[in-house]
Amino acid sequence: MNMNRYIYTLMAAVALLLGITACNEKLSMFEANQNPPEVTDFSPKNGVAGTEISITGANLQEVDSIKIGGVKTDVKYRINRSLVIAGVTNEVVSGIIEVFTPYGSIKTSESFTMEYVIPELTGYVNKSRPYTVVGLTGENLDIVTGVLFGTKEATVVTQTREEIEVEVPYFKDEAVDIVLNYQYGTEIRQVSTSGTPFSLELAYPSVSDYPRMTSAGSSIEIKGVNLTQVDSVFVGEYKAEITKRVTDVLTCQLSAEYEVTGTKKITLYYYDETKLETAEDCQVIVPEVYIWKNITLYGHGSENANLFSGTTGKYYNPCEFADNKEIIHLCATQNSDGMQLAGFSKKLNIHKFKCNGKALEADGLNLRFRKLLETTPAEKAYMDKIKNGTLEKISIEQAKADGLNLTGSTKQVARYKLLDDNYNKTNLEGFDIGGINLLLVYSDVDGKNLVAIGFVELVAVQMESVSDTKGSMTLNFYFQKD
Repeated sequence: MNMNRYIYTLMAAVALLLGITACNEKLSMFEANQNPPEVTDFSPKNGVAGTEISITGANLQEVDSIKIGGVKTDVKYRINRSLVIAGVTNEVVSGIIEVFTPYGSIKTSESFTMEYVIPELTGYVNKSRPYTVVGLTGENLDIVTGVLFGTKEATVVTQTREEIEVEVPYFKDEAVDIVLNYQYGTEIRQVSTSGTPFSLELAYPSVSDYPRMTSAGSSIEIKGVNLTQVDSVFVGEYKAEITKRVTDVLTCQLSAEYEVTGTKKITLYYYDETKLETAEDCQVIVPEVYIWKNITLYGHGSENANLFSGTTGKYYNPCEFADNKEIIHLCATQNSDGMQLAGFSKKLNIHKFKCNGKALEADGLNLRFRKLLETTPAEKAYMDKIKNGTLEKISIEQAKADGLNLTGSTKQVARYKLLDDNYNKTNLEGFDIGGINLLLVYSDVDGKNLVAIGFVELVAVQMESVSDTKGSMTLNFYFQKD
């Protein structure tokens, strides 16, 4: 019994001693962390960009920055108190190493010598068309900061250590050297090819077909040959945005800034402002209609859930509905079969949208929809104008004069069923891709006082399943101007 008491006493003493030692160890570690860094050596003493320098010393566990030659470089790894690894960047220059911690800094007595690699171009085609992509091969090409053909800078497409792909620019000289810009410390230096210069194979564009009539803000196609050489397209005084460029077709988006309807010359520019004009003018119609192309409406379950106005052309989030309900026209929501557009006066869809967790009150505009049919002449005429970009005006009076039936049967929704193309194409409530619905806006819930009309064209539907509340509908929306 006495022996056991002795053992227990001895064990308690050892535990106490270990506890005191542990406390002192924590204290000494804390105190060590407050000391400024010390550096005893570093290795290697020279290297290229990408070299990792091992810096040894003391109190290095909290190094937060390192400079070489006065230039900040990367702190790659903090190994322990006595070792930190610095990464040499392209910008580093030769000089002493400075190590910084929250408790001080230290400079090395020796300097690190920066060794610079020079890019070398060993392989390239020496002839190509302007604006085509060519490959340049060699060594150390990853440090290249720019590629010039003579004095014209090329667009870099991809870049690795052994290859750069560039888009060849147009230049006027007969043949030029290819010049590589690269980082040399804080300087940009150049190295160029010699012996085999680069020359252009010129392919001159020509036009075979183009629209003779279109509308402001619409898309047009220009057909011909060698159209990839075209830099820009102007219709009248306004530049058209080139949205698709292949050798035989240019697709361009016209500016919506035209003020009056009139005939305009189509002009193509290529090879430093060389002009190619079409033989005949194009009539650009300035429509009395709001045209909003490729608007995307997200379902009520999406973080991007939104509503859209046909008069402002703006999206609104659900929390903005109450203040803008008199100008908001469209929303898209998931239903049991897919997605649908619907009005706001009935609690059919708008209640699915929530602001800060609270369902929106369905007291917005009163909307109705009707599928346009190609079998009805007046409806087909409007469908053709929309598809051809020649819709000049939308109004209730004009629609009546054109024979469009505004008092026939309408639907509360324009519904797209995800797995039922037949329904989408044939049912009057269906909405098929490429299909067009007449949109009617009433001032009353009963649908007796028509105040505005528009047209909705379905471009695409994105849903992962029929239960996907985060899906979207992409539309072209045409709405009357007051």
